[in-house]
Amino acid sequence: MELAEKNYKAALELDPKLAEAAVNLSQLYMDGGKNNEALAVLDTALKSTPKHPDLLLNRALVLEKIGKDKPAVLAAYGAAVQARPGDPMLHAVYGGLLSDAGKGPEAVAELKQAIAAEDPALLVSVATVLTKENAFDECIQAVDKALSKKKAPAVLVRRGICKDGKKDDKGAAADYDAALALDANFAPAHYYYGLSLASKDKAKALEHLDKAAAGAGEQGIGPEAKKKAAELRAGGAAKKK
Repeated sequence: MELAEKNYKAALELDPKLAEAAVNLSQLYMDGGKNNEALAVLDTALKSTPKHPDLLLNRALVLEKIGKDKPAVLAAYGAAVQARPGDPMLHAVYGGLLSDAGKGPEAVAELKQAIAAEDPALLVSVATVLTKENAFDECIQAVDKALSKKKAPAVLVRRGICKDGKKDDKGAAADYDAALALDANFAPAHYYYGLSLASKDKAKALEHLDKAAAGAGEQGIGPEAKKKAAELRAGGAAKKK
């Protein structure tokens, strides 16, 4: 690390506009926990090349690492997205941050760009935030693409949740059934199926919630499933989480 740091510094002394050396040096500092040093390198380099995508991305990452205020972090990610508009991962990260900051419409706009991703896990992550923002059509679009690449119980459950959000009871039930056909003991499928049925078929809803609680035990979704089943047995409908 010391030799690499020395070499990158020497390169920047010879040519302060050498963006690649600044990117590598800043990454070296970030990997070593020297975030303030990384930020200093990036801010200096950006004076010469203010729209360099890798410098802007590293600056956004380091501001997040050092705990800068949300407006500063969002502005940094916004600049990085503008410099690298074709990066679905970056759109997804930025969209998630915007959602956390309460900027729903802006978040959805970024997340829609992230649907261009090819990674099923990233697409499901995007769909999860779109669900939070009640963008159910876009959520289904993202999950459909994920399912075209990898059919798995968790992905089918995510689409079921999206369809539940659209009040598509039959579509949601079909996805939960499909997930359980792949894994009859998949606790999240039983859990969300139970919530979906709570106001329509109490007995069947309890059957699924009980299976979710038994399958997950005291881990993951288990305690919540047990709580929802108790609420339903007490006379109320289990509220969706």
